[in-house]
Amino acid sequence: MTRFRPDLPRPLVKRVAMAVMVGLLAGLWLTAAALETRLAVLHASRDTAAVAGAGADATGRTVRRFLALTPGFGAADLTPGARMRSTTELLRVQAAFDAASAVFLVDASGHVVAASSPLPGGTLDVGASDWFGAGMRAGRDTVSAARVEASWLRPGPGVVLTRVLTRADGTPLGMIGALLPAEPTADRPAPDWTVPAWAPAGVVIDVAGPVGGPIVSVSAGTAKPASPTDAEVPWGNRAFVQLGGLLNDAPSVASAVPVPYSNLHVVARLPRDAALLRAWPASRTRLELLGAVELALLGAGLLLMLAAPRAPS
Repeated sequence: MTRFRPDLPRPLVKRVAMAVMVGLLAGLWLTAAALETRLAVLHASRDTAAVAGAGADATGRTVRRFLALTPGFGAADLTPGARMRSTTELLRVQAAFDAASAVFLVDASGHVVAASSPLPGGTLDVGASDWFGAGMRAGRDTVSAARVEASWLRPGPGVVLTRVLTRADGTPLGMIGALLPAEPTADRPAPDWTVPAWAPAGVVIDVAGPVGGPIVSVSAGTAKPASPTDAEVPWGNRAFVQLGGLLNDAPSVASAVPVPYSNLHVVARLPRDAALLRAWPASRTRLELLGAVELALLGAGLLLMLAAPRAPS
């Protein structure tokens, strides 16, 4: 029995083989480009995790400094007759706490008992403040923090750090607090929760509490990271960003690290497009090398096809 063999023209077979080869090589190159975008996001995730960890360490130093300077305050400091002595101690704490613009004591009802800055009218009640309620609900050894846009202590935005003062049985008596600038001023630096100097441009670090928006938000570097919408960005960069956007839904790469002894956490985030543009030079080199190898293979295959002996007529 004779097996059926289709008698296809050899030129057609060559063209089909060449088309299959081109398709396979193009698919391989596109797959490599897609993997490069994933690699860029993974590298950005690693970088943001390192930045968030460094930011948590820096913020933790501020928290630990506050705890170290305020362990001696207790019920005796909240009595009306101790106001002069308490004020003296608060001034000592402020002098040792470089970042603080003021330090104060509040009783359980929200009445400010003493402060290192003068009180308006001699008295002040902060019991209705959100930060007071959150601070009183925090644990004894937990520092609570909140952002305030203005207070009697400073006209601009600030950050209130508080620690609950309790009796021996754990009953809250009040709190001690410190007001820190949320942003650097002419006469006082911002707290040590800035982005590390080695952080890549475009990284934003947020110091945030359990609820609400960021308490402090700082950007790394002064240079604005390139955007795929910028006219000077080459088309190859834009295509790489577009491909990365199709494969990665999240608009930014973010990592969060909790701050010990507090209800804070530090979030470092980098826009996805900025991460892809930052990774493009190295990715382009690898993709160009792969493209050159594929072109060489394609040329070798074409030469072999052309050099193949023709079928007898």
